[in-house]
Amino acid sequence: MEEATSLSLQENIVCENCSTSNSYNQKFCSVCSFPISGTDDDKRHFRTSVGNRKLLLKDAKEKIKTAKTIIYILAGLMFLIGLYQGIGNEDFVTMILKAWYT
Repeated sequence: MEEATSLSLQENIVCENCSTSNSYNQKFCSVCSFPISGTDDDKRHFRTSVGNRKLLLKDAKEKIKTAKTIIYILAGLMFLIGLYQGIGNEDFVTMILKAWYT
């Protein structure tokens, strides 16, 4: 029984990056793609590239937030312009249609 347990522990290796158990013959982690059997340079390159991707993702999220804000501002301005034109023309049907379709 002890031999079977020690044999199964030898067949698995724990990923340094995400602590997932992987089979001993795998080159990369099945969860995070960390180079389990790679060199120190491979492991350092993996960590650097993950860090760079996180920075790019953070930058993209900030740009998306800015774009959403601009779109909301433009939509509000278009609504106000439609409202102003409708009241100025004293044509409430036109006012509602312009506000609805802008």
